[in-house]
Amino acid sequence: MKALRSRFSIVVIGVCILFSFLITSDSYARGSKVKEGIERQSTLSSSAVGKKVSQSTYPTSLHRMTMQQFQEYGQTDRYRSAPAYIHRGLVKVKGKSGTVINKKMTVVAKHGTPLQAKPSVDAVPLTSLPNQAKIEYVTQLTTGHLTWYKVKYGTKQGYILSSAIIGSSTILSEPRFDSHGYGHINPGEKIEVIGKRGNYYQISYRRPAGHDVRIFDNTWRRARISDIRAYVDPGKIAPTSEAFYQFLDLSKSAGTTAKTLNRVLVSKGTLSGKGQSFITASNKYNVNEIYLLSHALLETGHGSSRLAKGVPVDKNGNALINAKGARIHPTRPIAKTVYNMYGIRATDSNPLGNGAKFAFEQKWFTPEAAIIGGAYWIGESYINHPTYRQNTLYKMRFNPAAPGSHQYATDIGWASKQTASIYNIYRTLDRYTLHFDVPKFQ
Repeated sequence: MKALRSRFSIVVIGVCILFSFLITSDSYARGSKVKEGIERQSTLSSSAVGKKVSQSTYPTSLHRMTMQQFQEYGQTDRYRSAPAYIHRGLVKVKGKSGTVINKKMTVVAKHGTPLQAKPSVDAVPLTSLPNQAKIEYVTQLTTGHLTWYKVKYGTKQGYILSSAIIGSSTILSEPRFDSHGYGHINPGEKIEVIGKRGNYYQISYRRPAGHDVRIFDNTWRRARISDIRAYVDPGKIAPTSEAFYQFLDLSKSAGTTAKTLNRVLVSKGTLSGKGQSFITASNKYNVNEIYLLSHALLETGHGSSRLAKGVPVDKNGNALINAKGARIHPTRPIAKTVYNMYGIRATDSNPLGNGAKFAFEQKWFTPEAAIIGGAYWIGESYINHPTYRQNTLYKMRFNPAAPGSHQYATDIGWASKQTASIYNIYRTLDRYTLHFDVPKFQ
């Protein structure tokens, strides 16, 4: 899943902070009615800590928001331990192993998908397949990191990437045809048979890398409508909870100091003492410094990852160490050491190599350069994007201005899961201002 997940916790120090807020109404901004109120927290002086809450109204209903996320196959890990079933007529079973034999497939890529003459992105396309085109499975093969399916479309046979199609066999939550569907499974795939109930097999299967999110997975499955609504509805999130920080305006500075941040960064590897870099990055690119710090701690394992400690690269930016830190390509001289503090472009297929290559291209040759330069890429893609302006974790996940488009993650709980570290970091600070932007639906 393209989603950041909380991997660490920070010791909470200081006194408990009591939150409450007052919302008043006033004006429109970007087609949204904005209400703004200010309340100072009572446990610290008003000059030290402040809280501002705005409410933006969108011309859509909570039901439409929910259904759009359902149609986009919002994912959840809530059912990771729940049984999953497939009809016995869709698989051929031998012992505890099964093979999916239903050959029907559907194109799910939203734009025209090329049917290639050969299993290569550079091959000549035979035709372009529209979204929802029905095709028939022939076989599959893997080249490098890519999985290709050979399929029939009318009178033509060619190859299509696994990310563009899904099989027609549905994995169900109960052993009956009208139960909730967790996802689909492609023809030719091997499944583990755990048991049998009536005409259905209980199965286990993990979605291969590069496959569409609609494909079933033991852990990440399609969420139910009720699951989605619980995350989409702002009214379900208490203003005093850490989950409320998914409405934190990430385009606004916390107004804290480098000295304060450095207390959080004690014993954080190459991030230690870099409080001023986060302040500089925030001021330069309009990205909240606490969010940047939290993001960096998450991606670098508190400053201990290979990309945080520095990766030696050759003159073309190719990594000269592997994921274990061992030297590779020993005949190539080291040209630079690069850093990547936010895991930008560190894709699953080759996180160290791709992350180092991108850092080299951006000239991130010091931890400070990676912290400051990386903030631009984080802000530009979502928070300060000229069109989307997704300045909160909630907006990055659900995009209420255009539901279903330009969403950061498929996990419906992604925004909420990011808040714990941000909340805990704020709890350690003694000077800051909180800016919240809460959506309201028709």
